[in-house]
Amino acid sequence: MGVVHQALQDAHAYGVIVLEPHGPEGALFLRWCEKTRVEAAAAPGANGEGTDPGASAELVRAAGRIAAAGRGALVVHPVNRTALLLGDIPPEPLLPLGDVPASVIQTCTGGWSGSESVTSLANRAGGVEALDRALFRWLERREPFAVATSELAPEVACALRSRFQAGRFGRRRAGLVPKLGYRTVGHDLRI
Repeated sequence: MGVVHQALQDAHAYGVIVLEPHGPEGALFLRWCEKTRVEAAAAPGANGEGTDPGASAELVRAAGRIAAAGRGALVVHPVNRTALLLGDIPPEPLLPLGDVPASVIQTCTGGWSGSESVTSLANRAGGVEALDRALFRWLERREPFAVATSELAPEVACALRSRFQAGRFGRRRAGLVPKLGYRTVGHDLRI
């Protein structure tokens, strides 16, 4: 949370507006904010208040930016590392859980979230733990791709590589991600 505190100080912001606060990652981040005394609020419409039930994520994102500007806050997105690596790159300037693998989020909260394509890939891999294990071996240990993904079915390994490669452009432009591991999305993982 030191990175969040520093970002708030650098931006002269009082707190954060959290997109997707009701998912596992958002709930975990809000608990961290409470424990570290960071003022945090859900983006307007993130829980369905004041918007049509079918409001898109982009409408909530826009409402979050407007609320943040009006309150002198930063907009944050609690996306996890697994989703970031596989192309779920939100445009928000601060991604406080961007270096926490989905399997760790699942251990801490009982669940995790990602786009339909990322969750489908995790299911095809035999669970998010298997997917994160392959990503860790490939990106952190720098094992050859074939070795790192040897526990996965060949078609799943191929889909993993495709999703990773498709996310390259977005990862290079990802918001601020606190560094927790060896190599961090947007900083070290520019591959």
